[in-house]
Amino acid sequence: PSDIDKVFEKMNNQGLSGTTQKYVYAVFDGGNYIMDESSFYNVGQNLVQFDWKGKPLQKINLGVRIEKIYVDDDTDTLYALIKSEDKECALAKYRMN
Repeated sequence: PSDIDKVFEKMNNQGLSGTTQKYVYAVFDGGNYIMDESSFYNVGQNLVQFDWKGKPLQKINLGVRIEKIYVDDDTDTLYALIKSEDKECALAKYRMN
């Protein structure tokens, strides 16, 4: 499989949260959800970073709707499946350090 296939596979396993050895990340935007015919979609635009004791460390506004995330611990990279206002999906990549 390609690197992109590996990212999507891991993204499907993590969903709306991701972990590294140092941090826990979660998509958050006040608990707003939209339901369509087949599944729930999170409309969160924020990523909250916690330490492993559950203390919130920072809130990062990505400015786009986040559908799923995967955090690569080896490269400190967050991959996010995002959705535009036109319901177009894209894979975004953010450096977390």
